[in-house]
Amino acid sequence: MSAKTVPICDDCWRRHWQDRDPIRLRQRTQETCDLCRKQTMSGIYVRRDSDKSFRMGDDNKVPESACPSCGYMMDAASCVSRENDGRPEPGDITVCIRCGHIMAFADDLTLRDLTDEEAKAVAGDQRLLAIQKARGEVMKESKQ
Repeated sequence: MSAKTVPICDDCWRRHWQDRDPIRLRQRTQETCDLCRKQTMSGIYVRRDSDKSFRMGDDNKVPESACPSCGYMMDAASCVSRENDGRPEPGDITVCIRCGHIMAFADDLTLRDLTDEEAKAVAGDQRLLAIQKARGEVMKESKQ
């Protein structure tokens, strides 16, 4: 697993490492906090594992439709990305929160199974692996 050095703001530093004082750069520049996306000139950097840099965006309403695998009805989707909080578009890949089925949005943003080409293209996608890992942890906690 690779790690990278990223800027964070003072608020995020205090939220995650309140018991430690940060080491700051002397020459500070305006940057975007990697955790909360606010602009900062804190000069604080931390190491982050690459798969932990994915963020879950806000819920976006989509037409209600059923998971092709388990039939669970869904009417919202959240973007998991490093850069943006995008709305789903036709062809985007999604995961059923109930059963973990990997599927895609159709032209009308309802859910459909992947084509063979799409299934090959997303095999090993780090975002899907992160989603499935988080989903598994949530499901495990909800059974306790």
